Amino acid sequence: TGDYWLTAAFDRESNNGTDLPAIMLFQNPPSFPLNSPAILTGPDDGLTANDAMVILQWEQGGSRPTASFFTWQIPSGETNYTWVAIATAIWKSLAFVGSNVQGAIPTPSPSVTAFGDPEWITNTFAEYSANITRIFQNLGVACGVFGQVLPLTVTSQTSGAQPKDFLAPVDINIPLGPSISCTATDVSCFGAADGQICGVHGGGGTGPFQYALIGTVSRPFQSDPCFLNLGAGAYQVVLKDTNGCIDTSGVCTISEPSQLTCTAVATD
Repeated sequence: TGDYWLTAAFDRESNNGTDLPAIMLFQNPPSFPLNSPAILTGPDDGLTANDAMVILQWEQGGSRPTASFFTWQIPSGETNYTWVAIATAIWKSLAFVGSNVQGAIPTPSPSVTAFGDPEWITNTFAEYSANITRIFQNLGVACGVFGQVLPLTVTSQTSGAQPKDFLAPVDINIPLGPSISCTATDVSCFGAADGQICGVHGGGGTGPFQYALIGTVSRPFQSDPCFLNLGAGAYQVVLKDTNGCIDTSGVCTISEPSQLTCTAVATD
């Protein structure tokens, strides 16, 4: 369907107390220093509105993991941004959490742990997958792109959880709005105008979609993703969804054969 899923796996260690593994999704790279992740300097009280966080917690002695989802928003009746829990009904059928039920997990050698000493306990491996596209559509978040993911631990499974141990952010590309690519059909002869560019909806956004063309020849928005009767040159396909979200990353080039040449030879 073109939806984007986030899948993450964690092994909790016996010596990290009550700290919980988490993932943060950023639309804009946070500029906090790596030795102090609690210091945030984004445009909306430290982050960007609708950034996301997923926190895992183990219950029943570590055999059953649960997940909590949050977005960075201003709660109703307040003036400052904070982590706001996403209602379970919004993501219940769009996220899946599992855990191993095996015996003790062997300590890896050499250590590959990110959070302290390499001590592992029984029933602690957990994995979750979440349909980020659909969850945020259900929240009414129509536009934006998650560009980085940050693995870390937090102090609790609440909106007031404080970041602690963490890894360096990893670049990703999860569009909340629509994404576009394109295909090109070259012209048949030098100087001809029978080329074609077609936009390809890559996922995200809310239909119906409209397509526009910018380049050697420009065309206004239309429902048909294909543009006909084009000459050679570079083109950009623009995709717009029903919420007005736009993606301009569809870039294609129409090529043409070399010009035919001939030489006249006179014979007496």
